[in-house]
Amino acid sequence: MSDYWSQYWQQGHLTSFGKDIHGNYTGVLANTWQAWLNGLDKSEVVVDLGCGNGALLDLVKDWVQPDTQLVGVDAASLTVPERLAAMDNIRFLERTDIANMPLQDNSVSAVMSQYGIEYADLEGAIKDVARVLTRGGRFRFSMHDDQSVVVVPNQQILAAAQALIKPDGVVDRIRRLAQSLADFGQQHPHSEQCRLALNHAIDALINDHQQGIAGTDFPAFIQSVMYPGNDLAKRNAMCDLFEQEMSGLVMRLQELVQAALSSERKALFAASCEASQLTILSSGEERDDHGQLIGFYAEGVKR
Repeated sequence: MSDYWSQYWQQGHLTSFGKDIHGNYTGVLANTWQAWLNGLDKSEVVVDLGCGNGALLDLVKDWVQPDTQLVGVDAASLTVPERLAAMDNIRFLERTDIANMPLQDNSVSAVMSQYGIEYADLEGAIKDVARVLTRGGRFRFSMHDDQSVVVVPNQQILAAAQALIKPDGVVDRIRRLAQSLADFGQQHPHSEQCRLALNHAIDALINDHQQGIAGTDFPAFIQSVMYPGNDLAKRNAMCDLFEQEMSGLVMRLQELVQAALSSERKALFAASCEASQLTILSSGEERDDHGQLIGFYAEGVKR
């Protein structure tokens, strides 16, 4: 998955939301991090786990003391904005396992993560957080919750994407129709048979995955690929590209769903913290400006 995320970050995205290359966390998320960082009033070392292209570091850099050292750790290759890469007090550790960080024992004042640590080996990551934190060092993690408005819709998109590219699925039937149109033309019975088969597959897709289809961009794709002016080569190329995009989407969303904290993983997280001498002082639901569940947070100190 680090290769997928490397490709994702190379597109210039700042956050994992992907919709706005130049946007960053706002509202409750931003306010929460600012309040947590108010306790850092001297020279500190702060580590961001699963940092991506530095969204959280970009957010907090103006809320810490000028001599605070900010370190981003991520398993992927990154494309960090120049304004961050040029700053003397920010550095990035790319292609780095956050369960095995090249940081000295007891060398870090605070560890934070915004939708990052839960993607790693959770038990291993917690152990390494405890190793690098100084005694009394602080941690705060915002993690995906499997019941959140982020995860639940993406589960629906994942199911739709898988249905689209499965063998004998909708994209396969588009290819068959395109081939028939090239071989026999619009009015031939074989083409009509392929068209009916495609329509039935689309009806089944809509019936089974109505909530997730829009997130796959399939409506725009089907309109574009079946444009009458397209020849077979162009239609096949468009299908190839769409399948590639869907395969990447499936990989990313499968990882998201697996990483999201269920009640069982929350219990595992709490037990791992306790075993690693990390005391959770506060934890619970994280909600956005509209009151919707967006994640699960935990913060505390190293004993």
